[in-house]
Amino acid sequence: MIGGAPLPGIRDRATDPDGAVMTRSRIVGVVTALPREAEVLTHAATPILHPISVTSELSVCRGGVGGSGAEVACHLLLQAGATALVSWGVAAGLHPALMPGTLVVSAQVVTAAASGATWTAPATSVSRQWAERVAAGLRSRAMVSPGPIAYAGGILETKEAKLGLTHTGAVAADMETMAVATVAEAKRVPWIALRAIADSLDVALPAGVLNAVDATGRVHAGRLLMALARHPSELLALPAVARGFEAALRALNIVADASDSMLLAPLKWAEEADRARGSELGSLE
Repeated sequence: MIGGAPLPGIRDRATDPDGAVMTRSRIVGVVTALPREAEVLTHAATPILHPISVTSELSVCRGGVGGSGAEVACHLLLQAGATALVSWGVAAGLHPALMPGTLVVSAQVVTAAASGATWTAPATSVSRQWAERVAAGLRSRAMVSPGPIAYAGGILETKEAKLGLTHTGAVAADMETMAVATVAEAKRVPWIALRAIADSLDVALPAGVLNAVDATGRVHAGRLLMALARHPSELLALPAVARGFEAALRALNIVADASDSMLLAPLKWAEEADRARGSELGSLE
């Protein structure tokens, strides 16, 4: 499980060849949108915009739905001592082969302009190596896909909306990863996205259900019941949507349950920890 003994407490700062600041305090800050996404890691209620220290190496902050909340959550985590960032949660699938429950591990995020042009947020070699390491550590436990994540300015309700982003080359889309990548680049810290597909390319999301979810990610039962009363046909879509969301949460739980204290840490930190542990064992011989 995620957790473990604190790593060596050296806290000097260094810069990697790509210019990313590496500090040895080794705290990974995880940004989530929805309560249940956060609870996979915290195992408790997660107030919005309130960083929670899960272990000495991992903190979680729920920013709510959308990029603005994710940006605030990033800054709160950095102020609380985080030195790397993870965009964590569910995502919409943009590739027909990606079924609910597939994990997308990436250090690439793209956005599409009205002209059809795309822009890719820069990623350092540290972030890319980190994503590759996490993906390699999960492939024996779950379906894992590499590939860019597209920025979605709103929830993608229809297959047509998802198809509108496929030209970017992205395999999944969400509303928060771009903000995480942008803050990480500005603050010169490594970042990755770890997202689980909740709805595949051909799944349409019921509008009434989406309108029942507020900006904090909470579902309002009253709104949901009223929406279903107005559009009872949406009831037919609910089981598939619920199954997809639960499959995504199960995949995130696999990450949490299978991870040692360093799986969610950048590669250089893991290498330093291994060297430190090796030195400690050598001194005992």
